[in-house]
Amino acid sequence: MALTKIITDTIDLSADTTALKIPKGTTAERRGEILSSVDYLIVAGGGGGGNFGGGGAGGLLTTYTPVTGTTPGQSQTQISLTVGTTYTITVGDGGTGNTAYGSLPYASSGDDSTISGSDITTITATGGGGGNKSSGNTSNIDGGSGGGSGWDVPTAPAGSASTPTQGYDGGDGYNGGASSSIGGGGGGASQTPATGVTGTPGPGGEGTTIAITGSSVGYAGGGGGLGYYSADGSGAAPFVGGGGAGSTWTGGAGVPLSPVYAGTDGKGGGGGSGGDGGCGIVYIRLPGITSVDVTLLSGSAAKGNVSSDAFVKLDTVGTATFNITSNGETVTTGTLRENTTTGNVEVYNGNEWRALQQTGQDTGIVPTNNFNTVLYTGNGTTKPITGLNFQPDLTWVKDRDATNDNLLVDSVNGAGSAKGLVSNDTYAEGTWTAGYGYISSLNSNGFTVSTGSTAASYTNILNDDYVSWSWKAGGSGVDDFYKDGTGYASAALAGLTAGTLTSTGSSVNTEAGFSIINYTGNITADASFPHGLNSQPDLVIIKNKAAVEAWCVYSSSLAASENLYLNTDAAAATDNHIRSASATTVTISDDTIVNSSTTSSMIAYSWTSIPGYSLIGSYTGTSSTTNVPKIYTGFLPAWIMVKRTDYAGDWNIVDDKRSTSNPRDLESFANTYAIEATANYVNFYNDGFQIQTTDADWNAQNGKYIFMCFAS
Repeated sequence: MALTKIITDTIDLSADTTALKIPKGTTAERRGEILSSVDYLIVAGGGGGGNFGGGGAGGLLTTYTPVTGTTPGQSQTQISLTVGTTYTITVGDGGTGNTAYGSLPYASSGDDSTISGSDITTITATGGGGGNKSSGNTSNIDGGSGGGSGWDVPTAPAGSASTPTQGYDGGDGYNGGASSSIGGGGGGASQTPATGVTGTPGPGGEGTTIAITGSSVGYAGGGGGLGYYSADGSGAAPFVGGGGAGSTWTGGAGVPLSPVYAGTDGKGGGGGSGGDGGCGIVYIRLPGITSVDVTLLSGSAAKGNVSSDAFVKLDTVGTATFNITSNGETVTTGTLRENTTTGNVEVYNGNEWRALQQTGQDTGIVPTNNFNTVLYTGNGTTKPITGLNFQPDLTWVKDRDATNDNLLVDSVNGAGSAKGLVSNDTYAEGTWTAGYGYISSLNSNGFTVSTGSTAASYTNILNDDYVSWSWKAGGSGVDDFYKDGTGYASAALAGLTAGTLTSTGSSVNTEAGFSIINYTGNITADASFPHGLNSQPDLVIIKNKAAVEAWCVYSSSLAASENLYLNTDAAAATDNHIRSASATTVTISDDTIVNSSTTSSMIAYSWTSIPGYSLIGSYTGTSSTTNVPKIYTGFLPAWIMVKRTDYAGDWNIVDDKRSTSNPRDLESFANTYAIEATANYVNFYNDGFQIQTTDADWNAQNGKYIFMCFAS
């Protein structure tokens, strides 16, 4: 195709309303992007009924909170799906019931249901165990939930639930003689059924009610057992993948109960001529992405929306494939789009989206005027450390060669031998310093490290190598309150009037999205203090300087009630100490970890993402060496800190000064005094960073991670 050369200085396209239209959407809607926090429900086929024992429910796995019931398979991790990738869902059929009293064939187990794709580990719900026949069956029938026992206990034991647990064991039968023997019920998703007794056949184990489809529906109930010359057992229908009531021993299929889910499920899991198990279901729900279209490629799955969430569902026996497309957008090499998440225009290079440099894209911030890493070697006495383009308001130092603590000093509290906080422990300010090395001053282009009266540990051991990370906030000086380089005599003059707590000092850099606030608490729930920034913080770290307390961390990527702790590797916990953050304030609990009434005892560091300079966010792991997470920042990183939130994991720190080329293989840890480690975990690129490992601290399958990243 010929190219047209335009040589005019001005191009006027105002008369053409269709000119230069390009697609737009969020980062999550890009083809090739990973959609995290995807919920699913998967139930296998139920076991067929024996001629006495009830069939077990199909195994149940879900990420969605049940409405009722205690569900072993509920404690699953949400999955991540990639836009444009094909996924397969398979629903297993129910097992066939035993159709002849006291003879073969035995009842069969249900078939597995699965969710699979090239970039996820296959999720398999195990078929329910078939029910035992009346006699001669000397082995139990295991499954997602176990099949019920025949009446000649213990030679026909009940089946056990699969491992890892997806349901409950089957119930035991009861041998009370020819006129009163009964079979046990099949296990369900919420309980092992009670043992039958004379005149009362074993009931089916109860299923679980879950509202992932938008309304409460029962899933995975076990089939009832048969009573010999007695009433039939009550099945736990209408539960998908389970069974209905068993019928009398003289014959008849298991009785379907009403209402029957999807018209076919809930058939008897037990009975005189054992009922067939019900089929399973697969349901995948994509939170908050109504503009992302689910395209069915094969099979008879349904798709649509529940509230604001797209979904795909298969509830009949069979297999279907689907993928996720973005607004019907045609994506070929060279396609342009506007990313409404980052504000960047991007181009698709045939493999991934790359942000374009564009006029006005940056904020005018020079990253190295607001953050930088400096390396130095200790001299054992006093040493000025230079190399910054600014006077730091927060400096963090770590010994690379020895097991010494992480030391943080800020300009609001001041430097000196009785100052400093340790991120890997709970010490009060300055209590660890007796005789040890410290940061003695924060200077115009760096800081000074000094040796204590007995040792140089932490900052200045002779010939030890150190790494330091420094941030510029709003400055410091004779006034107590600083904002954007100007000092003020009061919080009110500095504009820090929001909230219910008293601010006693500040250093706020609105342009770079970083603030340091000193405040006094009141031990009152839902108290709040101002952070001074122009938008809601993405990360807040609070330390009680006056007491032995943990470092509490708020992330906008976590649930509102969840907090992390900088001094430990623990997963996020629903502690609700830092409760929320808004455009003006941070709201906290009445616990002294964040709300001590001791004067000026609390210090809060708050950051918000600034385009072109910083990005604070989250990603989901894949445990893959090929489909590894790529995080688009729009800039070349200089420093990142990564923390797994759904499981224990270190606060991992990597920078571009210790590791000057890919892979960035030298890391430190905010939560431990361990020496520097070497591992090929991450690459830095001009527009972001990419994980290069399957290590669980960085990239576990469906693991949840937060990160903080600053530009070079």
